Amino acid sequence: MKNFYIILIFCSAIFSFKTNAQCSTPSVIPYYEGFQSITSNNQLPPCWAISSTITCATFTAPGSGNGAAFYYSPAGSNYFYSNAIQLNAGVIYSVSTWYSTSFYASTTWSDFSLLLNSSPTAIGAVTLATKTGPIITNVMTSLSNTFTVPNSGTYYVAVRGISNGSGSTSYLNFDDLSIILPCTPTLNSPSVSIAANSTVVCSGDPVGQIVMTANGADTYSWSTGATSQTITNNSGFFSNTYSVVGTNTLTGCASTASIFLTVNPSPNILLLASPSSICLGSSANLSAFGANTYSWSSGQTSSTIAVSPTVTTSYTVVGTNSVGCSSNATQQLEVKPLPNINITSAVVSNTICNGEQDTLNVVGAFTYTWTSGQNISFGSQVIVSPSVTTIYSVTGTDINGCESISSFVLNVNGCTGINQIPQTLNQVVLSPNPFQHEFLVSSGNNDVKKIEITDLSGRIILAINSQEEKLLVNTKYYAKGLYYVKVSSNNRTDLFKMIKN
Repeated sequence: MKNFYIILIFCSAIFSFKTNAQCSTPSVIPYYEGFQSITSNNQLPPCWAISSTITCATFTAPGSGNGAAFYYSPAGSNYFYSNAIQLNAGVIYSVSTWYSTSFYASTTWSDFSLLLNSSPTAIGAVTLATKTGPIITNVMTSLSNTFTVPNSGTYYVAVRGISNGSGSTSYLNFDDLSIILPCTPTLNSPSVSIAANSTVVCSGDPVGQIVMTANGADTYSWSTGATSQTITNNSGFFSNTYSVVGTNTLTGCASTASIFLTVNPSPNILLLASPSSICLGSSANLSAFGANTYSWSSGQTSSTIAVSPTVTTSYTVVGTNSVGCSSNATQQLEVKPLPNINITSAVVSNTICNGEQDTLNVVGAFTYTWTSGQNISFGSQVIVSPSVTTIYSVTGTDINGCESISSFVLNVNGCTGINQIPQTLNQVVLSPNPFQHEFLVSSGNNDVKKIEITDLSGRIILAINSQEEKLLVNTKYYAKGLYYVKVSSNNRTDLFKMIKN
């Protein structure tokens, strides 16, 4: 509560309408008039006016500051008019002032009001706040209210005092007239809200990014530093509260809204293949760990699946945890080809006479196992002497551990009379084995021979035609390892496995 000053000067003369020089620029909100520019009685603040019947204007009082007062005579309505103030439609304003009467208790003053008009006149003025009498208070009392204007423009505040002409209470005093634009949750502040496509996202999932849009204001300032109306949650790892301050451009008032986004953890999927590579025709187990449910690219849904691809294949599994978040993992399963096994015989037409021997050679793998009935032997070359036509099977295993099986039928003939089998070439010998840079091919004849050297991949790296009985083959520029040497002449072919150190 504001205490008022002691009135020292009394006004008795009747003044005609009085105003200070007109102001070309209206005042803006917040507006305040404390009458501090007054230095003597009957002065007016800049651009203020009084009605023609008012009998006292503003005055000074020692020790208490300045103020304004209405004199009781003549009876009727008297007005002070403020300078022009710029007000805008769509805004809620608050107007207030303080008032008191002289110490004498009476019924002199029946009305103290604040009014608003587009001109400094009482005609057509709209009441903003009013106190009806009898007004009897010797302490400063507040009079206030809120209001709006229908159109943006300049307005004037009229301060009215109504007296019945009785002199028992000579003065109705007022001070500190103000108009402000209050920013409260119910006055002028925008109703800001945040709309989001979701409030829950899975960590690290770009598809699940949350788009947040602020509404209800003209401009926005997010806790992330963004100033756009819409932002996207890009953290993707931690739950967080996002807030936005929305400001109304017209009033300058702001409100805050916030939203809590929950980031649920995504599962860490581990995918294992056992074995990690297979030979053509074999199968492998793929096992997924780290989630509650699984969905494989092959269409299966268990945590462990068996697969038998025919070519190298990548398998993907999507794992989903208990909160509905998913991650995926991919495993490539290599499919290795089977060795191409080729068996050759040292005799013509794969036929021998009963009691003769044949040399069977096999290429295309790394190790070999021969079977015939109950007999088992090993190596790339076997010497056989069956008494009847026999099937020989060989299992070849390559350096990857993949196996193939091939069979060879060796025919046995009685060889009587004209059924003798044609003579074969003399025995071909390759030496030394192992060798370093060169080896000797000895055939025992001068027939035309074709000599081919093949590496483990089956690629022919050297081919020679010769009639020499003994031929020295130079392999100086070849890498160390295992090679196959095939010597062909007439109807005979000999195959040798040579090792270069």
